[in-house]
Amino acid sequence: MFPWYKQLQFSENPLDARPNAKMIGMEDKEEQLKNFIAKEELCFLHGLTGAGKTSLLKRVQESMPDHTFVYLDADALPKDFDLAAALRGKRTFFDMIRMRDLPTKKAVLIVDEFQATDPRLILEARSRWENPNERQIKSIVLAQISEQMKNVPGSFKDRLGNRVIHLAPLDNETMKKVLQQRLSNQSTKINYYDRLSPSAVDFLVHIADGNVRRLLEFTDMVFDFHWQRFQDTNPIAHKEDYKVTFPAAKEILRVNNINVDSYVAQVEKYVEKTAKKLGKDEKKKEDKKEIKEVKTEMKTELKQEAEEGTELVSEAVTQIPPEEPLIVAKEEKEIPAVVLPEPNRAALTFDKEFTLAEQNVLRSLGRHEAMTLKQIATDIHLEINKCNGVLANLKKKNAIISTGKSTDGEKAWQLTESAKRTMVTK
Repeated sequence: MFPWYKQLQFSENPLDARPNAKMIGMEDKEEQLKNFIAKEELCFLHGLTGAGKTSLLKRVQESMPDHTFVYLDADALPKDFDLAAALRGKRTFFDMIRMRDLPTKKAVLIVDEFQATDPRLILEARSRWENPNERQIKSIVLAQISEQMKNVPGSFKDRLGNRVIHLAPLDNETMKKVLQQRLSNQSTKINYYDRLSPSAVDFLVHIADGNVRRLLEFTDMVFDFHWQRFQDTNPIAHKEDYKVTFPAAKEILRVNNINVDSYVAQVEKYVEKTAKKLGKDEKKKEDKKEIKEVKTEMKTELKQEAEEGTELVSEAVTQIPPEEPLIVAKEEKEIPAVVLPEPNRAALTFDKEFTLAEQNVLRSLGRHEAMTLKQIATDIHLEINKCNGVLANLKKKNAIISTGKSTDGEKAWQLTESAKRTMVTK
């Protein structure tokens, strides 16, 4: 059985979440990094998981053929790693027949997941870059998630100076452009991005929360679900006017155990807020009865579409035979103008977003897979009532979610993905 993208005539999975040199939205960062390398400098690259660090490093290596790159993943380095041997391994055939100990091209050392690097390796690398009698390494690029460098001395940070590149999470429009580029099939001249309704795209982008890797994985789930369920009658492949709606995408992610409840609640809250604003703006032009009808219509339409989508996709999972489409071809209303305000993800740092008590609770949850109220309160030495109030605030901030009942019958809590990413920059 071949995968879904073969049916759509892609040679490989366009939504592959592994590092990819085809980037969007980081052109300025690429030029900045290439400039540091060209000037033979030491530089530091950091950003949250999925922000594109490894993809950027891959792109730079491909676009600078006059340099030879030694790429190290510090998480996977053996204890007996030999930097000198790694440099010798980058020699070309002509270097070897000329009996050269080092490559002719300018050697650039890239250390990914830098936080896991043995400090002794860093000292050796710095010596090979800085020592005028050696200088076997022309430039060093360090990359990690956190902006805090904890495994180097202060003198090293001083030497680094302000040669720091921060990769912020991509904004929503750029995330959409990533999907548009990935889903465009050049051989068939079909862009399968158009098979996703605007509200479905908005949903996938918001759930991904600035993480490109997660966006690709979620969208892959949507396309793979259609192929697995409908095979040769897949409406994405055979119906030009077919569009995956928001309720369908929501249910597909739910089937794959992705938490979407916070987004759905956010949409409903935004619709209510928009309806109230509409009522205020139109008060002079419309009577109160008409305003009430507008509010009711917006809420009813959202609820109805959600219910229809749930029913249709649930049937697709369990009942609908393969020859029937996932979403029927009749006219189906999209959510009207529900464009959620985009969060300033880069500004949501751990210290700014959470109080000291909230930070203590989050750190406690970070050390365990799931904990009850009593367990958290005991762990951080906080009164039950106060701890319960802190949990309520964290739930409003979408930092924790309930995992259901624990073995002792009490509700258990765990961190959301967004909270984990905020904490990792601390």
